[in-house]
Amino acid sequence: FFLKYIKSEDLRLTHTEFRKQAGKLDRSVVAYLGRAEREYPPGSELVRLSESQSLMEGGEVAAVLEQIRRLPVGKQDCLGIFRDIFYHWACVMRSKFDLLVLPHHTQVVCLLAFRYFLEARLTGTDPHALIAQVGTGEGKSMIIAALVIYVVVA
Repeated sequence: FFLKYIKSEDLRLTHTEFRKQAGKLDRSVVAYLGRAEREYPPGSELVRLSESQSLMEGGEVAAVLEQIRRLPVGKQDCLGIFRDIFYHWACVMRSKFDLLVLPHHTQVVCLLAFRYFLEARLTGTDPHALIAQVGTGEGKSMIIAALVIYVVVA
């Protein structure tokens, strides 16, 4: 399932879906998601995949892993430590299961929002806790694991 649909993920649609939730969210969370959209816009995806690309072939997989490590040219890397986390996660999954696993756009945006929350200087009106509601199949375990690594390392 994952390999079948990974090439059709759409970062623009991901941001649109997050914006649809804005009316139900605290203004600070809306700001975090807005910042994620500005810093991680369509065109800045972690990996760009083509329809013809084989995600099972060794050379193609190695090229994708190299893309994950590559820093953006001419702009700041908004992913920071998450880029390394995603790379090492992909390498471990490949070595354990011989499968290329990449983060979904929803996972990346969610992790960026959590990072902005953790970096924010709290005022009296800001939330003091942040909870993510993640649907089935959106990778809760990966989000939690990546966030734990971020908190420990950062």
